[in-house]
Amino acid sequence: MIKILPVILFLIIILLLFSCFGVDKVANKSQCIGKENKDVELRWGYRIKSKNEYFGYTLISNGDVYKQNKFRMSKKLSHIKPIYYCSLYKKVMAEFLLTQTLNVPADTTVYIEYVHPSKGVRLKAYWNPKFKAVGSKVFREIWNELDETLPDENSELYEMRMTF
Repeated sequence: MIKILPVILFLIIILLLFSCFGVDKVANKSQCIGKENKDVELRWGYRIKSKNEYFGYTLISNGDVYKQNKFRMSKKLSHIKPIYYCSLYKKVMAEFLLTQTLNVPADTTVYIEYVHPSKGVRLKAYWNPKFKAVGSKVFREIWNELDETLPDENSELYEMRMTF
């Protein structure tokens, strides 16, 4: 009995250690990010057509949010948790399945873009920030959620965002 007690205690300690470290890895592992979609980018921002300018942000699948100028990511601004990324990812996917085309001919437009380079997929929805049309309602809500991933002090789009 005395020889078995240290073995049992050792096994219990090992089991506790593995369960503690294993739970952390499972909790941080996002269910929506797999090999086939880890290169997905969610982009949002403004386009001024007359000047051919884009001002926006890119959220990549690891949860990092970057400032975007034209089509290049530059400065990392923030990071979100995988579960929040998955929520945004699922909302964007669902809305693009429901509203496959949204393009408003205006000089200044707001956009959300889904980019999946390895699959050759690029979906973009544009709408006029001056109007609250029914067709852009869910995209506007998602845009606001995406914009909440930004720290306020880094958002040069704050004034335009307030027009919603």
